[in-house]
Amino acid sequence: MSSICVIGAGGSGLVAAKVLLADGHDVVVLEREVQLGGVWAPWRAFPGLTTQTPGAQFQFSDFAFPAGLPAWPPAADVHAYLRAYAERFGVAERIRFGSEVVGLVPGDDGGWTVAVRRGGEVTRERFDRVVVSCGIFDRPVLPAVAGREEFERAGGRVLHSAHCTDPALLEGRRVVIVGIQKTATDLAVYAAGHGGAVDMVYRRPRWKLPRRFLGVLGIADALFTRSFDAQSRLATSVPLPTRRQRIAHRVLGRPARIQFRVVELILRAQFRLRRVGMVPDNRVDDEAHCGVTIETPGFFRALRRGAIATHRTVIDRLEPGVAVLATGERIAADTVVYATGYRLELPFLTGDAAARVFDADGLLRLYRNVLPPDVPSLAFVGFNSAIASPLAAEVAAHWLAAHWAGRMRLPDAAAMHAHIEAELRWRLERWPESTRGLRNACVGLQHAYMDALMREMGRPPKVPGLRAAVRALRPGDYAALLDRGS
Repeated sequence: MSSICVIGAGGSGLVAAKVLLADGHDVVVLEREVQLGGVWAPWRAFPGLTTQTPGAQFQFSDFAFPAGLPAWPPAADVHAYLRAYAERFGVAERIRFGSEVVGLVPGDDGGWTVAVRRGGEVTRERFDRVVVSCGIFDRPVLPAVAGREEFERAGGRVLHSAHCTDPALLEGRRVVIVGIQKTATDLAVYAAGHGGAVDMVYRRPRWKLPRRFLGVLGIADALFTRSFDAQSRLATSVPLPTRRQRIAHRVLGRPARIQFRVVELILRAQFRLRRVGMVPDNRVDDEAHCGVTIETPGFFRALRRGAIATHRTVIDRLEPGVAVLATGERIAADTVVYATGYRLELPFLTGDAAARVFDADGLLRLYRNVLPPDVPSLAFVGFNSAIASPLAAEVAAHWLAAHWAGRMRLPDAAAMHAHIEAELRWRLERWPESTRGLRNACVGLQHAYMDALMREMGRPPKVPGLRAAVRALRPGDYAALLDRGS
């Protein structure tokens, strides 16, 4: 039995702790906040926040959402679900709240000394292994903007979307939102629906997918399937190591790419993108690697009726009560919200250990998005963002447990490095923006990724027949497979 420190009590940290506890390890979870939940904790949940994946896919394999919830659960229900999960599997009692990890020092014996700040005091504790699960949405990016101090002295507010949790900042206010991804549109729709005057400032339009295509076909049935995963693999030229795969790509790649052009035609028509001036410059498959997002219900309708105004530019400066755009346009503003994403930083990981995890460009170099080949007692769970993130983290946690227990054999370090290099090179060629923006913490093709982990564990999912190939992903299908051998 090993002593293991799990850093972070969001969804990925909870599932990592649950799996490792079941494997007989002595697990401690260190969480800097006073409650579990990560981005779903009450103080992180902005008005209108829901899952970006249907609840049927956004859950762990062995713990379903309670019956009667909305199909797309709101933040409060997700937080309650995670709390119930932690209590059900004995993780809650292992969490130390108010404990911020400020340093990791590797020991000569392969273990780690973990420095933890509680209040104003820093203490140190030794663990055999460490799992980093503090997540990829941890450090908000809030750009500097000229005139902010004067704007705020006059009563205005400038903040990141992560801190826009007070509805009073949006309701009945003159709101300027910077960004165009899901968080930005969520906030815009909420503000417009609660008496706010809303302007959105963004650099370029982005593709957004509907919850139901043409109001008929649900997104899970359309896109969260093995068949769509396979077609996407052909269309986007995922690294093709075998001759058979290369031939298949030459023969079937073009028809597979046509499906994306059809999707674009549907999106143009369903959202009337040309009418609202929101036709993206790129192709939808250019954003398929964690770049494309789900439409906030009512967003395009609000654009058409003028409830939300859009400006394809940037804010040049702020003046009292006004946001001045680079075009010279002046917008009345009480609240400016930057929905500008997060920066993946691990300030507690320094020196040689950090150099073995990040490359010179700051990109993660992890085998299967979990394991740094040269640091076997350090692992990452939750750095494999995907369509069904809870399930992806759960599969990764079981894979890690099997590796640490010696129940499976991985390639040697040189082979793992070669795999990482080939995968990263292809991702940077195919999806450079999302790969760099998320520092390579996104897996893209959900089924292919999880299948690879399951094969290495010796428990590949069986997919008999066409019906299984076109069926939407079901986390419950993995429950028995993951439980075997734990």
